[in-house]
Amino acid sequence: TAIATLVRDLATGQEAGNIDPASQQNITAAAEQALADNANGDTNKVVNDLQQAQSAIGSGLQNGTITTAEGATLTHDLAVFANSLGLSVSSTTTTQPGHGPGKGHGNGEACVTTRSDYS
Repeated sequence: TAIATLVRDLATGQEAGNIDPASQQNITAAAEQALADNANGDTNKVVNDLQQAQSAIGSGLQNGTITTAEGATLTHDLAVFANSLGLSVSSTTTTQPGHGPGKGHGNGEACVTTRSDYS
């Protein structure tokens, strides 16, 4: 199932050091809550839960606790999960160049921001 793929990728990413344990737990909890809210027929809460999960991914990308590749995988997994719940997803990804060593987002790495809207 879509949530199983998301949870598996979260666990694999954490084991590989591509996501920190706190982000993994936050995203997992939000996805599981979305599943519960969907079972209760509360679409507004499902949308809110998915937005919380996406926000955790975005925050992790910005602060370096989630790698760019892992963030892309998780954003994709979250979109597939949302679709499995009958929601449509539109995503926008913005990449800004890094500012070199010592400033910006680390050693000249790009800053990637993803925004997803669920409906």
